[in-house]
Amino acid sequence: MAIMDVEVVRQIGQMPAFKFWLLATGAILVTAAAFAFAFRWLRRARLIEDMPTSRIRSAAQGYVELEGTARAMAGEPVIAPLTGQPCCWYRYKVERRGDRGGWRRLEHGASDALFLLEDGTGRCVVDPEGADVTLQERHVWYGTNRRPGNAASRNGNANMLLRVGRWLGRNALDGDRYRYTEELIVDGMPLYAMGEFKTLDELDDRRARGEITRGLLREWKRDGAALLARFDANEDGRLDEQEWEAARQLARKEAARMQQAQHRQQIPHLLFRPRSGRAFLLSTKSQSDLARRYRWRAAGGAAAFLLAGGAVTWLITARMLG
Repeated sequence: MAIMDVEVVRQIGQMPAFKFWLLATGAILVTAAAFAFAFRWLRRARLIEDMPTSRIRSAAQGYVELEGTARAMAGEPVIAPLTGQPCCWYRYKVERRGDRGGWRRLEHGASDALFLLEDGTGRCVVDPEGADVTLQERHVWYGTNRRPGNAASRNGNANMLLRVGRWLGRNALDGDRYRYTEELIVDGMPLYAMGEFKTLDELDDRRARGEITRGLLREWKRDGAALLARFDANEDGRLDEQEWEAARQLARKEAARMQQAQHRQQIPHLLFRPRSGRAFLLSTKSQSDLARRYRWRAAGGAAAFLLAGGAVTWLITARMLG
């Protein structure tokens, strides 16, 4: 055993029990976390490789894999907060460089707006809440203000010069104290998705129709005089059971008409986070690239597991020898 090794073993052996077990517990936790993440990422890679891709028109209800094109929904557009670019989904963060170096996050966020997945056989509404989103590209640039200007955000050459300058350690760039990161899913981008698939059925229609009916009746009750004038057939100043039933029947008919109008604009399929806890994945990468990414992550987790596990073994051995 080398002199340095003997000295280190002696120090470990003489370390107070509390400090030693605190250090050992930390190493054990790192080992366990590395194993858990490596297993999780490997399982995701296998899932992506093994699950067959469904088509929206014929997809079964439940956990599915879909692949197609991202499309924005009609109505108010989703706007990326840093560049102001219309998109289907965004994720961003703003960081500030400290006086001693390093970056501190000031703000961050992600879109929760619904968007569409289109695959040639149909369209599916995607609810991105809770999804693990992996994108092909992310845009990083620098500036002097907390919020960037749109022109600077799109100047790729300037961004590259800034990165090279920082790598060279030039003081001339010290004024750029803010770093901006933005990731987008833009209308027309390829989109891979894995999650819970549901098609609205007759039961959902009946529930929705019932809600519309109850809403109409509540609205009519707010104007008691108009309600009596409309349904008080015997003009006794109140609504009896038969008159209430006539009001309910008319509300049901009106609800059915409103629901039919909604159906002409609605998309009946929905993809969302599985309640079972299974993976909910969205990505602009291809299936093969995404699976490869998870395999690399799993390999890194396995390496961390081996290193951390070796550190635990070494610590305990050194303690026993010291």
